[in-house]
Amino acid sequence: LIFLSAITAAFDKPVSIVIKGESGSGKSFSLQSGLRYVHPTAYQEVHGMSPKALLHAAQNELKHKMLVIQEAAGFSADGWVYLRQLLTEGRLTYRTVVQTRDGHVGKELPTIEGPVGLFMTTTQNRLHAEDETRFLSVHVDQSREQIRRAIMSYGDPESTARADGLVPQFHALFEYVRSGPKNVVIPYRRRLLELLPDTYPRVLRDISKVLALIQAHALLHQELRAKRGEAVEAHPDDYAAVHRLIGDALAVGLQATVPPQIVEVIQAVEEMHDQLRRPVSQVEVAHYLEREQTSVSRNINTAVKEGFVKNLNPGQGKEHAYVPGKRSLPTKEVLPHPDRLFGTPARDSEASFEPA
Repeated sequence: LIFLSAITAAFDKPVSIVIKGESGSGKSFSLQSGLRYVHPTAYQEVHGMSPKALLHAAQNELKHKMLVIQEAAGFSADGWVYLRQLLTEGRLTYRTVVQTRDGHVGKELPTIEGPVGLFMTTTQNRLHAEDETRFLSVHVDQSREQIRRAIMSYGDPESTARADGLVPQFHALFEYVRSGPKNVVIPYRRRLLELLPDTYPRVLRDISKVLALIQAHALLHQELRAKRGEAVEAHPDDYAAVHRLIGDALAVGLQATVPPQIVEVIQAVEEMHDQLRRPVSQVEVAHYLEREQTSVSRNINTAVKEGFVKNLNPGQGKEHAYVPGKRSLPTKEVLPHPDRLFGTPARDSEASFEPA
């Protein structure tokens, strides 16, 4: 997803990604694992930024690039105002006042040209509403199975060496795609738009992200795609790949479903309440799930805020008493499954069809 999104930096509307998860869950590792396959000239990485740093960037320093901010906490609240403008409008203008011999005079700083995309990580389950709609939010897998896979990866240095050996090839592939034509035709575009829900205003912003990722995937596999003149024709496999990558993330962003780590604590409270017939404490929930209490605290607080769990004894320093909330878990589909879009199962291999 990081690799595909980085390709969209060459488009008019790049796809921005925020990776969410608790401390130590692998957010930065996930981001860096993707970035190493992206050519270094395609992004600019910082670990922190002052409120007006964007205003003083070189005029074309960020144009058609991804800005990488390692942690949202390293970016000031005031700076978000300028970042929103740059991401949404594709350019940033700013007027200020300077002191001269003739008094205060208005001055306009050089316009920062975009378009620009953003990669960022955060420990927050939800950003400010004004910012959430500008990103695709991806929650890292925090399951015990994933932790086990991560542990066992330390015993497979050969796999790491093989992955490292592919980096130069991916850099060359990235440059090949970035420097070539960007025209892509999506034959199933209208059918896809017809199947998207019209009950979520935010979907209007997410449509462009979905289409951009389909286009990026088609360009990535352009030598295996049919052509319409000079345009690449997107294959159903391009949509199937994008659906796998962002189907769940899109549903979570529209609050049509809930991240797995939040579902886990909601279901734990429901199960324990049914068994014990009384409110349960945070410690009991952590013990029941065999999880660290800090992790459970973060997720159960989100569940309470969103109405899935109710705390009968709120307040700092009090032992919280949790019961199931009035709100039921939503399980709505936002991005239609490929079978629904195409009527037949989409193939899962990018090389399973003849090149043009």
